[in-house]
Amino acid sequence: MIGVPRLVVLLCRYRWRHSWNALRARPTGPTGLVLVLAVASSVAYVLLFVSALGVVGQVAGEAAQATALALMLGAIALASFGSKASAGDAVLAGSPENEFFMTRPVSISRLLAARSFAAAATDPFGALFLFPVLIAAAIAWRLPPVSWAIALGISICAQIAIAATAQTAQIAVVRWVPRQRRSTAWVALRLLSALSLASVWMSATWILRAPERLAPRLPEMDRWLSLTPAALLAAPLVALRREGPSGALFALTLLVLATVAVGAAAVFVARRAGNHGWEEAGAPWAERSAMVRRRVPLTPARREWRQLVRDRARLATFVALPAILVGVQIFGSIGWTWSTATLDRIAVLTFSVTLYMAAMGPLGHMQGERRAFWIMRTVPVPIGRLMAAKARAWSLILGGIAGGMFLVLAAGAAPSAPAEILRAGILVMGGTVGMTVLAVGLGCLTADLSDDQRSALGPGTVYLFLLLGGLYNLVLGARGLWILPPVALYLLMVGSTWRSGIAHLETCMDAEVLARRAPRLADGATLLLIAYLGPMAVAEGFGRVGAPHDVVLYGQIAVIVGVAIAAGWILGRFCLRRFRTNKAYSS
Repeated sequence: MIGVPRLVVLLCRYRWRHSWNALRARPTGPTGLVLVLAVASSVAYVLLFVSALGVVGQVAGEAAQATALALMLGAIALASFGSKASAGDAVLAGSPENEFFMTRPVSISRLLAARSFAAAATDPFGALFLFPVLIAAAIAWRLPPVSWAIALGISICAQIAIAATAQTAQIAVVRWVPRQRRSTAWVALRLLSALSLASVWMSATWILRAPERLAPRLPEMDRWLSLTPAALLAAPLVALRREGPSGALFALTLLVLATVAVGAAAVFVARRAGNHGWEEAGAPWAERSAMVRRRVPLTPARREWRQLVRDRARLATFVALPAILVGVQIFGSIGWTWSTATLDRIAVLTFSVTLYMAAMGPLGHMQGERRAFWIMRTVPVPIGRLMAAKARAWSLILGGIAGGMFLVLAAGAAPSAPAEILRAGILVMGGTVGMTVLAVGLGCLTADLSDDQRSALGPGTVYLFLLLGGLYNLVLGARGLWILPPVALYLLMVGSTWRSGIAHLETCMDAEVLARRAPRLADGATLLLIAYLGPMAVAEGFGRVGAPHDVVLYGQIAVIVGVAIAAGWILGRFCLRRFRTNKAYSS
C-alpha cells in the first residue's frame, strides 16, 4: 500500500512536471497566460486593497479593517470551494490522474488526504487569490516581516481545508446520490459556485470601489462574520496587530487544529463511502438521459442551444450567475446605489453581466464539439459559415438581454438626456455583440482537439476573455473623439481573432501543427489593445482608491513592460524554432 506521504510526493512531482512541460511546449499557451495574469492581478490586488483598508481605517477605525479583511477572505474561500466542488475532477472518469490511481491499490480516503496536502503546493492559482489579501493587510497595518510567514501559513491551511471539503462533496454526490438524480446535484453545486463568484464580485465592489461608504456598516457585519470560518482565517493577523506574536501564534494554532479537524472529517466520510468498494462516476454526458428525436431540422444555432440545454450544470451557471449578480445588486443597498448612480455605471453593470454570460455560453462552444467536430468538418458547408451561425445566434440572445436590461435600469435611474441614453445603449449592445463574436472566435482560436484527455479550452482562455472584456469598460466611459482609437482597436482585435480562429479550425486536430504554431495577427492585435488600454485601466483603478501618483506610474510602466516582454517572447520563440528547422534541413 502506498502511504500518504509518498502519494503527496508523487502528486507534486506529476503536477509540477505536467505544468512545466506544458509551459515549455507552449509558453504563450493557457498555462503561461494564466500564470502571468494571476501574478499581475495579484500585485494589482495588493495595491488596491492596501488603499481600501487605509480608507476604511480612517472612516471606521481598526475594528472595521479586521471585518473588511474577514469579509474578503471569506468570499474568496467560498468561491474557491464552490469552483472546486462543482468541477468533479476528483471522481469523474477521463483524467490521466484518476485513470492511473484507479489501477493502483489506493483507498479513496488515502487519496483524498494526499490530494488535500498536495493542493497546498500545486495549486498556485488558489494561493494567488487568497495570499495577496493577507499580504495587503500586513502592509496596510505595517506589521513585522513575520506576518508574511503567518500569511503563508493561513493560505496553506485554507487550501488544505478547501480541497478536502470540495473532494468530500464530490465523493458524497457520487456515493449517496442516485444516478438519475446526480445531474441535479451537480447543478446545485454549480449554482453554489455561481453564488460564491457573485459574492466575491460584490465584496470586491464594496471594498475597493466604495470603501468610505462600506466602512460605517462593517460593525454590523462583524456580528455574523465572527460566526463563520472567515473570522478564523483573519484571526492570526488581527491578533498579531493587537496582541503581538504570542496572540498570533495562539490564533494560528487554532486555525491549524480546525484544519486538522476538517481533514479528519473528510477522511472519515471518504472511508465510509469506500467501505463497499469504489467505482468512479461516469463522464457527465454518459449520465444524462437521451434526448427525444424531433422532426424539426437541427440548424447550427438550434444545435448549439440544445448542447447548452443538455449540459444542465453549464446551463445553470449560464443563467444563474447573471441573475445572482443582479439580485445581489438589488438587495444590497450599497452595491445598488453605487452601480446605478450614473448612466455610465449602469452601462458597466449591464455589460459586466452579459460578459459573464458570454464567458459561460459561447466561449466554451468548442468544448461541446470536441468529440464530434469531425462531423462538422465533413459537412459540405464552409466551417466559417457554421461558426458565423453560432455567433449570430448568440449575438441575438445576449444582445437582446443587454438591451432589455439596460433600458430597465436606465428607466429607474436619475433622468438623463436622450442622446446620452442612446449613446450608452449603443455602446453596451455593440460591445455585447462584439464580445460575443470574440467569444466564438477565441474559442475557435484556442481549441486543441488533438488529445481527448485534454480539455479543449483552458482557464487561460477565460482569463484572457474577461481581461479584454474588462478593458471595454473604459470605452463605456469615454467621451468625444477619445472613443475612436479604442473602438478601432477592438474592431481590429475581434476581426483578426475571428479570421485566425477560423483558420485554426483546419488544424486543431493535428498535434504536430499545433506544436509549431506561428505568431498570428490576432496575437499582435491583442497585445496592442492591452498596451493601449492597460495603462489607462491602471490609472482609472488606482485613482478610485486614491493611490499615490508614483504607484500609478509604476503600474503603467509594469503593464507596458509586460506587453513588451510577451511580444518579445512570442517572436523569439518563433525565430528560434525557424532557425532550428532551417539548420536541421541544411545539415
